[in-house]
Amino acid sequence: MLRKIAAGWSRLKPWMKRALAAILILMVLSRGLALARTIQRNRLADQNEGKRWAADGSAAQISCFFSEDAGLTQDSIPELEYNLLHGLEAASITGASLGLPEAVPLLEDCWSASGKIEISHNGVTVSCGAVGTGGAYFLFHPLRLLDGDYYRPEEIMKDRVMLDEETAWVLFGSSDIEGQIIEIGDVPHYVAGVYKRDQDPVSRAAGLNGRCVYVSLETLQAHGNGGFRDEGSADTPGEAEVRDQQPAADAETAEAGGSSVLESAESKESAGLLIDCYEVVMPNPVTGFAEKIVSSQLGTDPSLVTVVDNSRRFSGESLRLILAGWIRRGMQTVPMRYPFWENRARAWENIFALMFFLENMTRIFAGFLTILLVISWYRHRKWTAAAIVREIRDRNYDRQARRALEKKQKIQENIT
Repeated sequence: MLRKIAAGWSRLKPWMKRALAAILILMVLSRGLALARTIQRNRLADQNEGKRWAADGSAAQISCFFSEDAGLTQDSIPELEYNLLHGLEAASITGASLGLPEAVPLLEDCWSASGKIEISHNGVTVSCGAVGTGGAYFLFHPLRLLDGDYYRPEEIMKDRVMLDEETAWVLFGSSDIEGQIIEIGDVPHYVAGVYKRDQDPVSRAAGLNGRCVYVSLETLQAHGNGGFRDEGSADTPGEAEVRDQQPAADAETAEAGGSSVLESAESKESAGLLIDCYEVVMPNPVTGFAEKIVSSQLGTDPSLVTVVDNSRRFSGESLRLILAGWIRRGMQTVPMRYPFWENRARAWENIFALMFFLENMTRIFAGFLTILLVISWYRHRKWTAAAIVREIRDRNYDRQARRALEKKQKIQENIT
């Protein structure tokens, strides 16, 4: 077999050999790019809660990012959760219909706000970037723990924090500091755990280029600064105009449980820290279902909220849309600020889109070269269709004659 292949290869023209080698290289490159995209996509842990929640793809992770004008606070979360559950029930999606035990919730969510905070220990004070968290934040954003464990949303006392390794070494000279006491605004807090911060170039460019600690939203609100805050009143200039421009709740919103949560949030005299990110993982029996339910509760005004379906943002269809809108990709037309994990995901969207483009171009070039080889082979063929038909008929005749002869010989042997 190998000799036949070698003999056939030696009979090829030089340009055909080069074309076949190029086709092989292009196909290997195409598969390599696709594999690299898959590996890196799986490494983005904060984009894959949908897969962790349901490996069969029946759940989706939805992320919502708010502008300061959205006015969403932690007090609005119970209403949002209730409306989401009501929307699922309206679509006949319940724990019983999915075969879930009663103790398993139908959805999990978290919310957060970004800012800065100062942490002290034994006279040493450091200023850190901070993420104030609520709900099951670390379910969506698992960290590389070096010591300790996460603080839990059900904890009554909101006085535990997660320190990054750099901050831990500056304050304590060690990363093995679970349970140690630090001061935030002269109030004692306890170290729940220490994690290793991502320091790859994309993460640093996305905003994770310095110390970052995780605290409760209550701690960030009481002792932090920066982030979105509702410091104005109903008489703030421009606030009435922004409210007047919000779209009214549509029919789908009403069916899913009433008016937009953002509309009700703005009507309240909320104070303190405003949430800039809300994330939820929930059943998604049909593509786009979960995103539609969440969007119906938050409205569709792009100046207030951006809703992202993390579960399909890196799919081929989504990457094609990014390529189609490449010119507008870097433009910011709404007053929206994204946290570092969303900036990182958007950066990888751009990288994946370029890889997807190169992947498809290599396939196109390989297909083009294959067509050229087939055309050349056909033009220089030493056979005709009629000759092939005759050859098939002759072989079929020979096979039938051989079988008839064998049958005749068996009959003669039986007679003798």
